[in-house]
Amino acid sequence: AGGAAAGAGVYVADLAAAESPDLVDVQRVLGAMDDPSLTPDDFVALDAQLHLGLAEAAGNGVTVAMMGGLRDAIEGYVARGIRRIADWDDAAARLRHEHHRIVELIGEGEAEAARAAVTDHIRGYYATVTAPTE
Repeated sequence: AGGAAAGAGVYVADLAAAESPDLVDVQRVLGAMDDPSLTPDDFVALDAQLHLGLAEAAGNGVTVAMMGGLRDAIEGYVARGIRRIADWDDAAARLRHEHHRIVELIGEGEAEAARAAVTDHIRGYYATVTAPTE
């Protein structure tokens, strides 16, 4: 989780530092993710789109290519993790909130806060899905 969090932190901070980041596609995906009737699998697919969209908006071709190449592996990891979450509705609400906060910070140009938020988001998800189950 540490490497993924650090990598995401870089492109999110770069995007937040941009003069006027284009977040139209990211906002569209966020809107789709707000649908409470999404299945966990649909949520995971949109989550991957969101993170890829942030990298694309940051204009970092290397990160976009890397994430595109790893997309299936990342989606699989996230999907397997979601199945370990006992209260999906609560977790989905928290993830939605975190996603909105990250995009809000990017829009406000708060590079370091956006970096910290995405790092906490990824590490928090990893901690949730790797915690021992009862």
